[in-house]
Amino acid sequence: MPRLPKWVVLSVTPRHDYTLLLTFAGYVKKVYDAKPLLEDSYYAPLKNLNFFMQAHTDTQRAWAGDLDIAPEHLYETSTPLHE
Repeated sequence: MPRLPKWVVLSVTPRHDYTLLLTFAGYVKKVYDAKPLLEDSYYAPLKNLNFFMQAHTDTQRAWAGDLDIAPEHLYETSTPLHE
């Protein structure tokens, strides 16, 4: 079985503070702060917390509806989770 790129998103858990708990290939866990996106008109629907809480992944992208965030961006800009 080929090894997945490190940025492949295995799971997304949206949190009420506008962060995403992400699990990437290799089961690396990170936290992405989505609050800066709320200033971008493209991501304005995310200001609705109910919509934000619908975040999900298909490994090629993460989000709800027509919005998405590239998994490479999520990987590069998220903070490692130290459990």
